[in-house]
Amino acid sequence: MNRRNIFTSSAAALLSALGLVWSTKDATAATRGQLEVRFVKGMGRGVFARAPIRAGTTVIRDYTIAIPAEDKDHAAQTIFDDYFFVAEDPSAEEAVGFLALGLASLLNHSAKAPNVEQEWNLTNEGWTIEFTALRNIRTGEQLLFDYDFAEDDIPEWADNYVKK
Repeated sequence: MNRRNIFTSSAAALLSALGLVWSTKDATAATRGQLEVRFVKGMGRGVFARAPIRAGTTVIRDYTIAIPAEDKDHAAQTIFDDYFFVAEDPSAEEAVGFLALGLASLLNHSAKAPNVEQEWNLTNEGWTIEFTALRNIRTGEQLLFDYDFAEDDIPEWADNYVKK
């Protein structure tokens, strides 16, 4: 098995183990081997295009695990604090965040030049987070989205990446 197919096979196995469906209709740039993870100085890991991606393409679709409100303090003291998403949706049953089971948690932030945007969807299998290309993305370009920090909640590391 080549490196390119490792994520696809791993994701399919994970979803199967969780009792979730994996089909061609779920295909995204990630599952087609068009994305890769690289280290970015000053940002950590990031997700990059291995091939050109057209505007409007769904690049990542990840299933999620909800982090209940009663686990918020504990989760904030773990490494997962840097990787979970906050979704303000009343039907999320008081969840304070969601951990994406895939590449979404490795996307980096740019308020100035995001090239993908997120959308939440409730499916029969639970919440998914999808990222769609806002514009054409070149081979080798990092996928970035706006974390949309509240003015009073901007982390220290993000000072160089906020809207100015």
